[in-house]
Amino acid sequence: MVWLIIATVCAFFVKGLCGFANTLVFTTILGFTRDNINISPVELILGYPSNIILAWKESKSLDWKIFLPLSMLVVAAGSIPGMLLLKNADARLAKAGFGIAVIAIGFEMLFRSGVGNIVRAVWCGSIAGGICKPCYG
Repeated sequence: MVWLIIATVCAFFVKGLCGFANTLVFTTILGFTRDNINISPVELILGYPSNIILAWKESKSLDWKIFLPLSMLVVAAGSIPGMLLLKNADARLAKAGFGIAVIAIGFEMLFRSGVGNIVRAVWCGSIAGGICKPCYG
């Protein structure tokens, strides 16, 4: 219960600052203690009121000819397969697969940035790892 409160406060603090990313923060924090199949419905219920408020405030600037078809496509192409994946797949395998994808994207971004930035990133990572290791075991 404490993790849920911490995740909610952090997630909606971030959403208040930038208007998005609450799902990323909420899922990341609760992902340490719960499976995603139990996290997503809670986040949808908590985020629904703020999403409606944001959509209502910005509705005048939306181009409905672009917005409606794109929304339907996103729901059909992302939400439905994601729901089926969460329902039928092993949560540990899904987390491992997405973790590997994040690491691969990170390496791609690191090597794309050039040799000078790689040295700086390795140096900063070594310092951060040295600081975190005693703190977290």
